[in-house]
Amino acid sequence: MNDYKKIIASLRSCGNDDGIVECEWCFEQHTAGCGCSNALMRKAANAIEELLSAAKKMHTWIFLNTGDEQAAYDECGLSDAMNAALGYAGQFVVEEKEDAKD
Repeated sequence: MNDYKKIIASLRSCGNDDGIVECEWCFEQHTAGCGCSNALMRKAANAIEELLSAAKKMHTWIFLNTGDEQAAYDECGLSDAMNAALGYAGQFVVEEKEDAKD
């Protein structure tokens, strides 16, 4: 988890337009948008993929193990857009149809 915090801090400092900053990624003094930013972006992309994969697994677990998954998602504060990104297509309701009597 500390690696994620370091990536976040680095993205924030390297994305700063205030001139010379100390890069929290390579700890050098240079301007924003430094040469190490390519490596930082790759590391950030990998971290996002890793976290998205974990979120999808948790989302699936909630779907499979909760009687009212929408209530659980609401309690977690997930928006419809977040739910869609995690693979949720809406709640499925199965209703029994009565046989037609002749």
